[in-house]
Amino acid sequence: MTIACDSRYILLPVNKNAEQRKLKFYRGADLVLDLDITLDGGSPDFYAYYDVSRFAGQTLTAVCEPPAVFEVTTSDEIPAVPYERHRPAVHFSASPRRLHYGDRCYAPQSWAGVPGGRRIRIAWDRHEIPAPAFNQAMTFPCEMSLRATEHGVQLCANPVREIQNLYTQTRRFPEVSLSAPFCAAIDGKAADVLFDLPYTPGLIATVTLFGRKIVFDAPRGRVDCCGVFAPLYGEGGRVRVRLLSDVTGAELFVNNGAVYVVSGGIADYGLNTLTIAANDAAVSVRDLEIHVMG
Repeated sequence: MTIACDSRYILLPVNKNAEQRKLKFYRGADLVLDLDITLDGGSPDFYAYYDVSRFAGQTLTAVCEPPAVFEVTTSDEIPAVPYERHRPAVHFSASPRRLHYGDRCYAPQSWAGVPGGRRIRIAWDRHEIPAPAFNQAMTFPCEMSLRATEHGVQLCANPVREIQNLYTQTRRFPEVSLSAPFCAAIDGKAADVLFDLPYTPGLIATVTLFGRKIVFDAPRGRVDCCGVFAPLYGEGGRVRVRLLSDVTGAELFVNNGAVYVVSGGIADYGLNTLTIAANDAAVSVRDLEIHVMG
């Protein structure tokens, strides 16, 4: 089966009682996704989504063992299927996985019926703000989705696309060598930074901005976001990183939102240089985007 990646998502039908199958996606001869998934094209309980935007304009080949008859659909938004077919219930996964890490993201609320079939989530960010008359804040609104990953079906969180309305400046770099630390001044109070890292066993990469430090530690299999630890693993040999950094903290999204961390402290705007460094001079980051806000 071949799939043209001309949309953001591929949609896979899942039934919690169906036979477990191996579903592998190849780009040419390269294996880019290896799933254990209970596929069922006849009566799915819900649909799992996988973001294939990084393969835009390319074709993937899917191989299923044992063979099964099912339809793979593509869409730029969550399709308008019956609600019960895509409710975000983690217990449908054979191996439930944690989404959020840290203790600041409290009392989350979510809304369905958003245009485009989206489910939006926001939570109380319990970080002390010492100076203003008000205290604490809300996290950035996220779109929730179920996505098929190499580790099974995963509940994911990603910033809503409306964040683009806040961008005041954008810089893009297709590939950046880390033979020396990459540095870029941020002329604003907040930034949305996205990039791809190679996932290699010995890699240690560090990102700093506004006095906050994030360490991607492959030997330990963890990411340290301002003192909050979360698991670190690759998908297709890479790690996709998204960092929202603003006045009161940092929100980190790893592997298209499969790992979500809320952490950090009050920004130090005297340290307004974004720095990305690695312990291996041969490492490069890909698809680096720097969006300044405020």
